[in-house]
Amino acid sequence: MPRDPKKINSFVIVDVETGGLDKKDGNHAQKVAVTEIAMLAMNGVTLQDIVKYDNLIKPYDNTLIYDPQAAQVTGIDKDLCEREGVRLREVVDDMITVLEEANVHQTKTAKPIFVAHNWPFDRGFVMEMFRRAGKDLSKYVQGGKDCFGNFIPQGIDTIDLAKQCWADITDNTTKFKLGACCLKAGVEFSDAHRAMNDVLPTADLFRYFMTRLRSGSSEVTVKEGGNISVVRKSFEW
Repeated sequence: MPRDPKKINSFVIVDVETGGLDKKDGNHAQKVAVTEIAMLAMNGVTLQDIVKYDNLIKPYDNTLIYDPQAAQVTGIDKDLCEREGVRLREVVDDMITVLEEANVHQTKTAKPIFVAHNWPFDRGFVMEMFRRAGKDLSKYVQGGKDCFGNFIPQGIDTIDLAKQCWADITDNTTKFKLGACCLKAGVEFSDAHRAMNDVLPTADLFRYFMTRLRSGSSEVTVKEGGNISVVRKSFEW
């Protein structure tokens, strides 16, 4: 018997660009500014796009880091954010709109689940953005509380999916960077280090893994926007 569509979660692929390089610092999100964010909401059943959103973010705290080295990588410096960015509170309001649209049936059980390539990194910044904006993230996404009672949003990391999917492969995908994973999956990737340029291939990479999982096939072709072709079944259980 098929599941009730009203109980099936949608997904929201997210990526943030920041004013610092990832140094595996546990307090990174409290020290470094978010410069840009992109999101893509995806139907949990069809894996088709629902809505996309991206924006630069106007500087919101003068004590936060805007490292020139990071700007060289992303092309986003503090001046660009000042000129073209949107205030943090407005960006968070826009994010809430995306999350609400992603919850197609507007039910508590079908609140969306985040997806990201290196989710622990993006998670910290998303949580910090909502905290600074005074918004309750738990109203809009799936998640749970840690031992201190803090809400932690649920997320799927495409790095983890890649490690499981290609556990028996020892080529360049063992690095599991987004570009290497996209190359292995046949997903188009532009190494531009802008938020939407990372979200789109991450979404297609996620579709690739989900289609393999659902169809039992290792031959999957994914085109931008969610058009999926399963070439042949190759797994025998």
